[in-house]
Amino acid sequence: AEQLQSAALDPDTCEVVAISMRYYPQGETMVLMAGRDGDERKLLHQFWQAVADTRGCLCGWNILHYDLPVLLRRSLALGERPCLLLPPLNKYRTEPITDLFGILFNWEKGKSLKTIAKLYGLHNPLPDLNGSMVAEMDEATLEAYAKNDVDLTVQRYERMAGIYFEPAVPLALVQPDEFPF
Repeated sequence: AEQLQSAALDPDTCEVVAISMRYYPQGETMVLMAGRDGDERKLLHQFWQAVADTRGCLCGWNILHYDLPVLLRRSLALGERPCLLLPPLNKYRTEPITDLFGILFNWEKGKSLKTIAKLYGLHNPLPDLNGSMVAEMDEATLEAYAKNDVDLTVQRYERMAGIYFEPAVPLALVQPDEFPF
């Protein structure tokens, strides 16, 4: 019963239905979706192509502990090879993958992105949606939820930059072909 209850979050039993990302800072948040009866392998392929475009530089909330391990395990299960080898998914690194959760909580247990948004006054138009609701979301709600999570992560990055770490490049100097993540 416990395994069934957490199956949607288990890398070996879940299904990736949406991946959201942004080429920071000028880019718009985009959501790649497989659809409810879609092609998870194709979605993963699109994601790994985007990672290759950034040369492996990524930023996310709990990306080293959850997102990337799940995407790698789903890729392994479906035979979709990442376009490049990622660095080890170990703690205490800030480049080329910046895990804002790990940095903020010094690699210990911490709070959810939605809780942090509330505590720090981040703009969050969807405060009542969370990952446990994904299976019940229609496509429009799922897309809005995925986009909102990236937008919250960008706000968190902007608040932390200059306090917890130096931005990868001076934000005013970033050109479209030089996105750090």
